[in-house]
Amino acid sequence: QGMDMPAHSLFPPLPGFTRQSPAWAHWPMARRLAVARRLYHAAGYSRAHPLRVKLLYATQGVHTRNYMEAVATMWHQALGADIVLWQEQWKVMLQDIQYKNAKLYWSAWVGNYPSPYTFAHQFVKGFVMNYGGYDNPAYQA
Repeated sequence: QGMDMPAHSLFPPLPGFTRQSPAWAHWPMARRLAVARRLYHAAGYSRAHPLRVKLLYATQGVHTRNYMEAVATMWHQALGADIVLWQEQWKVMLQDIQYKNAKLYWSAWVGNYPSPYTFAHQFVKGFVMNYGGYDNPAYQA
């Protein structure tokens, strides 16, 4: 409780691997919020016309619901977004993702060996665990 650190990378600390953080990871919170609001408005949303979306998550960890509530609350406070939390069994959630019935979902991966590859391969086109169907030619190269 209260000990979790923000993830600025897809990779956790790993032996012999230097993580790269995006530039915004070092910005003050006020700047992050200003950019987020600008992008939110550029996408056509506002407090008068908020983003309304279901955040799908599976019953996995003890604190998962707490994390999802925190995300929904932060997005609502910062942007005015209306996030509905939706919990499903893992198999049902995977089907919703694979059939493109989920616009926004939360998932996690705990590396099964200490290498960046255990996380990076999750986004390779055609990989069985690339649940969202990520396909970026630059990433595949």
